[in-house]
Amino acid sequence: MNELTLGNRLRFTACAVFAIALASCGGGGGSPGTTVGTGTGTTGTPATGTAGPTTAAAGTITMNLVDASGVSSQALSTVNPLTAQATVLDANGHPIANTVVTFATSGTLSILSPASGSVLTNASGVASIKLSPKDLLTAQTQSGAADTVTATATVATQALIVKSNYQLGVTAVTLNLSAPSSGTINLKSYATTALKVNVLANGALYTAQPVTVNFSSGCASSGQASLPSSATTVNGQAQVVYTDKGCGATDVVTASVTGAQPISANLIVAAPVAASIGFVSAAPSDKAIVLQGAGGNGRVETATLTFKALDTSGQPLPNQLINFSVNPANVVSLQSTSGTTGSDGTAVVTVNSGSVPTTFRVIAAFNNQPAISTISDSVTVTTGQPVQAAFSLSAKSFNISGWNHDNETTDVNILLADVNGNPVADGTPVIFTTDSGAIGSASNGGCTTVNGACSVVFRSQIHVTASVMPQARYQD
Repeated sequence: MNELTLGNRLRFTACAVFAIALASCGGGGGSPGTTVGTGTGTTGTPATGTAGPTTAAAGTITMNLVDASGVSSQALSTVNPLTAQATVLDANGHPIANTVVTFATSGTLSILSPASGSVLTNASGVASIKLSPKDLLTAQTQSGAADTVTATATVATQALIVKSNYQLGVTAVTLNLSAPSSGTINLKSYATTALKVNVLANGALYTAQPVTVNFSSGCASSGQASLPSSATTVNGQAQVVYTDKGCGATDVVTASVTGAQPISANLIVAAPVAASIGFVSAAPSDKAIVLQGAGGNGRVETATLTFKALDTSGQPLPNQLINFSVNPANVVSLQSTSGTTGSDGTAVVTVNSGSVPTTFRVIAAFNNQPAISTISDSVTVTTGQPVQAAFSLSAKSFNISGWNHDNETTDVNILLADVNGNPVADGTPVIFTTDSGAIGSASNGGCTTVNGACSVVFRSQIHVTASVMPQARYQD
C-alpha cells in the first residue's frame, strides 16, 4: 500500500471535514422536505404494522400504541382500548412541549377520545389519545378487520407524520340479569318490580357507549302489564320497571340486544283475589218495565242490569263467573242464571217481566265465593194495557153556545189506567170521533198520554146540537 505524503493527507482531511459540514448544513442550503417513515428505523415495514419516525431537519415524530397496562399492542377490543402515544422531538432530539398533534382514523372501525383528534404534547413531547371500537355492533361484526391511525404535527412549518396499524379483536356480547339474579320473580297482583340487565363484552360490563336493550312480555303485549319496550344502558346496565295490570299468570319477560343471545326472566304473577261485587246500573234508567204482553211504543218488557266485580286492589276483575238469582222468586224470569265478567269486570243479566205487577231485585254472587254478593236496586213491573173500566172521558164545559155559533170550544180530557189501576205508559195513543162539530187538530185527531192522561179541543160548527157530546175510543 502506498503511503500518503503529508500534503496528500492534509488535502484528504480537509475534504472529509468539508463533506461533513455539507451534510450537517442540509446539503449546501437545499430543503430536505418531509419524509414519512414506514419502518421502525428509517426504512422498511415491520411485521407489527408500526411505522418508524418521520425525520426532518425540524425534528422527528414517533408513535406507539399501548394497552391499559402500558404494554405495546395493536389488538383493539371493547375490553382492550388502546392509547396512541405520539412523541415529538426537535432536531437535537429534545422534547417539544405544547405542540398540537392531530390523530385520525378512517372512522369505520374505531373512535377517538377526544373526538376532535387534536391533543397538545406534554413536557416530555408526548401527546396521547384513546382509541376504542366504534360501537358494540362493529366490535361484534368486524372482528379481524384492520385500520390505521395517523398522527400529524407541525414543527417549524414542517409537517411531521407517523402511522400505526391496529386490528379489531373478537368481542363476545352477553346479557345477564342483575336484579333479580335468579331470573325468577314472585310478584303480587298489581305490584311492580325492577328488572336490571347487564350488557357484557368479553365478560366485562360494556361502558364505552350506551346500548339499547329491548324488552317484551306476553302480558305486556296483551295490555295486562306495563313494560317499557326498550331502555338505554347507563354504565353498562339497562333498567325497566314492570307493573302488573291483572296478568295473573307466569309472564316471561325477554331482554335482547342485536347480536347477542336474548335472556328471559319468569315473573310468577299472583292472580287477583275477588273482594267485592257491586250493582252498577239498570236499563231502563227509571227501573220500570211493563207487564208481559203490554209492550209497545215507549214500553219495554225487559230490564238489563249491570254488575261489576272488583279485586282486593279495587281493580276490575275479569273472567269471573257470576251467578244471578231473583228476589222474590218466580215473579220475573232471568234470561241467564250466570255470566262471565269482561275485561272491565262487568257482567250483565237480562230480566223478562211476568203477568203480575210487582217489584223485584236481582242478586249477583261470585260462583266460587258465594258469600261475596250484592243486590240490585228495585225494579218495578207495572202498567199494563188500558181497560174499559178505567177509561174516563170528561169535558171542561158540557154546555157550550154552539147551536147558532161556530168555533165555540171546550177541552175534552181522557184518563186511562190498566186493570190494576196504574196509569198506562206514556205515549199511549187515543183517537177521538164525534158526529157533530169537530174534535182534535188537522194533524192529529187524537192525543198521546202523559201519565195516563191527555186532552183535545172540541169546537162547535153550525147546526151542531150542543147536548151531543163527542165519544172516544181506545186504540193501541
